[in-house]
Amino acid sequence: MKQITDTLSSLILKAGEIMLKAHDIESGDHMSEKAGDAANLVTVYDVAVQNFLITEITNLLPDAYFIAEEKENDAESLNRKYCFVIDPIDGTANFTHNYKHSCISLALFSYGEVVFAAVYDPYLKELFTARKGEGAFVNGKPIRVAERDAAHSIVAFGTSPYYKDTLGEKSFRLCQTLFKKCSDLRRCGADTVEVKRLFQNDLPSTIAKFDIISNARAYKNGVVVAAMPHSVARVTAAQAADELLNVAGTVASFVLYPDE
Repeated sequence: MKQITDTLSSLILKAGEIMLKAHDIESGDHMSEKAGDAANLVTVYDVAVQNFLITEITNLLPDAYFIAEEKENDAESLNRKYCFVIDPIDGTANFTHNYKHSCISLALFSYGEVVFAAVYDPYLKELFTARKGEGAFVNGKPIRVAERDAAHSIVAFGTSPYYKDTLGEKSFRLCQTLFKKCSDLRRCGADTVEVKRLFQNDLPSTIAKFDIISNARAYKNGVVVAAMPHSVARVTAAQAADELLNVAGTVASFVLYPDE
């Protein structure tokens, strides 16, 4: 299985190159709306990534089945020995607007059970993987969830843009409840990326976070601002702002940095 998952990781990295080479994404020839829904988009790059992965995985495992966003699917395929679930570009709306917060998501089911999963952010070149019983990794290094209670945590949440009429009000009622119980909320789309990043707690991220904190200055009425002279990762900035809120007397914290 390790040989298979290592090959899958390599294929996902190659698929990420398709996203990075994308151009003229919003042109009529490259993008369309599903069923006329402006929130539900598909691009030629979604299809290209999906076709690439299906073709290459089929070469690796000829008996594999697939459930993928841009094709007709049969849920019974999950009960096969090898069934791959693919979202070729998770965060297509972000992708079309050049809001660099999208990823490629893949999971491998075997007889109805997930045995491997991968999420690749080609913009930050971060590959998150997990094999059953072996923990989670980013670029091969182990990661873990930080141990903190809800009041000191940032909560990443998603909405249902395809079901605004039925789920919109319920979703934001829940967000209001969460907002009162946690440090802050984040909603950026491509939630697989957001969750993985918020869980990440490696040494470079920790150093970057405390570099931000060391630049923080206190102002009137409990406002703390860290103004950075260079660009920083959005999630690192959010984690630093969260840490600053733990400082006694801090009512609000902000991290400012140039958008490069």
